[in-house]
Amino acid sequence: MDKKWSAGVEPIVQINLRDRNRLGIQSDLLGLAALGIRNITILGGYPAKVGTEPDAKEVYDLPTMELVKYVNRFIQEGKLFDGTVMEEPPQMTIGTVENIVGKPVKELIDRLEAKVEAGAQFVRTQLVFDLDILEEWMEEARRRDLHNRITIMASIMPLRDLAHVEKALKIPGVAVPDWVKQRLAAHNDREEGLKIATDIMKKVREIEGIRGIHIRPLGGGEESIGTIIENAGFTSLKTAVS
Repeated sequence: MDKKWSAGVEPIVQINLRDRNRLGIQSDLLGLAALGIRNITILGGYPAKVGTEPDAKEVYDLPTMELVKYVNRFIQEGKLFDGTVMEEPPQMTIGTVENIVGKPVKELIDRLEAKVEAGAQFVRTQLVFDLDILEEWMEEARRRDLHNRITIMASIMPLRDLAHVEKALKIPGVAVPDWVKQRLAAHNDREEGLKIATDIMKKVREIEGIRGIHIRPLGGGEESIGTIIENAGFTSLKTAVS
């Protein structure tokens, strides 16, 4: 496949441990390599009960850390799970996803640092609404110089209304501060949600060490992405959409 993608961007493909065992993941990686995909994100995945198929059976054959190590070996040494060596190792960049709430900051950054040591090259945070929490997380990341060792991207989710907040809160690792709820309660429409996302993005841009934005319009709203990017004045930071 021509590496100059028709849309002018390189895709980032998610490898979700919830849905695949190691054989399925290896098959996916080989297929992605054959297609010329160069960027993957490894994540555990939200519990099935959060999504549209709450009764789906979860797999979780491997922990995230182990898969990061395996994919790094897959790339650096061209080795499959069983040690078979490929003729030509694929060239890929490994990403991961990290929570910024739920545990003491030190433990959260310990986990990030371990993934960097295992081979991760970029990370996107769980959805960011509380900037104080992100600041605290980034302060510890900077203290360990992780912002210079890995590309850190903050994930932003445009909210539609108060009901959308409740859906966001079902996702592990997400905290929505009162000021967001109060603004939505006062207006409770999509336009206010877009303004909130824009305001968060502008403030995230000022945080030292953040090198990109990941916009995630869960439950629809993809058509608003261009508006958010334009209103936030983003032209120099890397921006990803999923």
